[in-house]
This record gives sequence, structure tokens and C-alpha cells, in this order.
Amino acid sequence: MNNISLYDKKWVLGDYEPHARAYYYKTWHGFQMPYLHKHQAIEIMYVLKNQCIVEVGDEEIHLKKGDFILIDGGVEHRLIVEKDTSCRMLNIEFMFKPMESGHISLRQMIDFDEDLKGFIDEGQSYIVLKDVIDLQYTLTRLIREHDRGTNTLMVSTLYFELLVYIARVWKMTNDGRSEIKAGHHYVTAAKDYILSIMMNRFTFIK
Repeated sequence: MNNISLYDKKWVLGDYEPHARAYYYKTWHGFQMPYLHKHQAIEIMYVLKNQCIVEVGDEEIHLKKGDFILIDGGVEHRLIVEKDTSCRMLNIEFMFKPMESGHISLRQMIDFDEDLKGFIDEGQSYIVLKDVIDLQYTLTRLIREHDRGTNTLMVSTLYFELLVYIARVWKMTNDGRSEIKAGHHYVTAAKDYILSIMMNRFTFIK
């Protein structure tokens, strides 16, 4: 099986949407993965409380509350929570599948959003960012929707809200900007666009 990469151009040549491979909301206590491993999925790890270490290849990355890391498919990594400490985190692993009728595709979102296109074109094996616009809220809602066992337009929308958010924070970081308001305007615009797509999918009975 080929590695699943967020940056594979095939996802924008057709109409594909994200779907979950695994997800959790968990506290780790003095935990250390015994070896590096990799997934056939893209992984996002978000630290809710305390801190942890994520090894990616030969690099050791220290994450604390409000930090998150996106690791591309096929990239070796492992989680370490030091002895006598704990780390609470949100985690989701996702892949792509053909878009369901009435949902939103990655191609559609990239056509709309310049920053998302730039982020996808960059193609980094992993990125580490600080949450400055409340990614936690979107990620929590997404995991709760998955817990309900639903595969709805709402799930598709939340994935793209997540990706647009990450692209905005990535751009703000690369531009050396730390103002929350500057990025928040764009995320709000993206949410409005996604909502307009959702509204156009429904037929209302008067």
C-alpha cells in the first residue's frame, strides 16, 4: 500500500474528502512508545494539558499546552510522556476517500482558499504550530461527531474548517505575525464560505 500523503496531487485532480482512520481524546501517563512507527494516514496531535515529546525521525519536538503537530502519512514518529508526568491530548488520523454526494471536496476548498493551496503546495513532512484561533474547539467537535457515528456534511465541513485553520496559522507563522485578529478574519471568511456551500445543498420546504 502506498503512503497516504496530504500533499499528493491526486487529491485535487478529482473530488476527495477526508475521513477518519482513528481518533481519541486521552490522558497519557508516563508513556513511551518503544519504537518509531508510521501510519497510512495524516495525524494531528493536539496538547490539551501538560506536555509531551514527539520524535519525528531524528528530531525531538517538545509540545506543551496549546501546541499541535501535523505529521504526514508515512513519516516515522513516536510519542514520549516522561516518567511521573502526564499529557492530555486530542488526536485524529485521517485519509481521503471519494467525495460523497452533497459534501465538499479538497479541490473545491483549494479553489476557494489561497492559503490552503499554498500550504498544500508546500508539502512538509510535519509542521508544529501554536493554537491562536481555537483549533481545539473545531477538533473537539469533529471527534464528537465521529463518536456519534455520523458521516454527514457536518463532518466534512469540520475537516475543512480544520485544514483552513491550520493553513492560516501556518501562513501567519511563516510571515512572522502573531496577531490573532489578523488570522481570525480569514478563518471566519472560510467558515462563511463553507456554510454557504452547505446551505446550497439543502432544499427548504415552505
